[in-house]
Amino acid sequence: MLSNLVERGRKILMKIKLLKSFKSNKRVRKMNGVQTTVVKDKEVEETVNGMKEVINDINVKTSDVKKRFPLPKNISNFKTPDSNSDEENDMALALVQQQGKMEEPDDDWMDVFAGKRMLPPPKIIPSLKDDSTALLLPETTGKRIYPNRVKTNIAFMKKWVNEKIVSQMSDDEIMEKYYERRETLGFAQMQSVDQNFANLVTKMRNRRRNSKVTRDLLIDSLAYMISRKIWYVGRRSSDMTDFEWNEHTKYSRPSEGSYGGGDKWTDFKYDVNYKYQLGVY
Repeated sequence: MLSNLVERGRKILMKIKLLKSFKSNKRVRKMNGVQTTVVKDKEVEETVNGMKEVINDINVKTSDVKKRFPLPKNISNFKTPDSNSDEENDMALALVQQQGKMEEPDDDWMDVFAGKRMLPPPKIIPSLKDDSTALLLPETTGKRIYPNRVKTNIAFMKKWVNEKIVSQMSDDEIMEKYYERRETLGFAQMQSVDQNFANLVTKMRNRRRNSKVTRDLLIDSLAYMISRKIWYVGRRSSDMTDFEWNEHTKYSRPSEGSYGGGDKWTDFKYDVNYKYQLGVY
């Protein structure tokens, strides 16, 4: 009798903790953050059946239920004040996760990449009635770019990367970003499929640091990675969250190597388990 009461109490506490964790996950995702619930390092499916599976496992304790979330590379420890509410903690996590994210091409540039527009979009309005100042055109991401739809014009993609990302960096920042990306599988893969890129890397390694070569390498590697990300997982519209786009498109992602042009992967990441994030390559 006593053992039944104890087990019933365990299940109630487990359900409360799981529901609280699921609620936290939803808040973080709504702010385009990433957080999941895990039990003994296994992700818990946020469904009735997923919750029942955990609750009915007599070997699982409430202390086994944890939140898992990625952090930017420059942040090794994330702590929030004890006085914070759950909502404040979730907001803080989502904000921290935005650090290091880069821009993604807007609708006009996507038209350029797809061949629907021959020239890069204008940046300014030349003249405005009753106003002598020029205004920047707003960058919109209202269109949904689905997976398996757009193979970008790589020359225009390099131009976009240079104008929108690399031109905003100092030489030291370019060098830091280059060496950060050089350790990724995508960077190594590009050397195997693009001989010109491989030659630049060899040149870089055989000489002292050269800011121009580093800039070219960074532009090429980012253009390569962004182009393939757009092909394999698309680009969400501004009216959707990362999570909503991920759930909406994850089963329509094309197969490995479908980009073409020697697109062979050491470790293909854009499968159904990949979690989409805008601005992360």
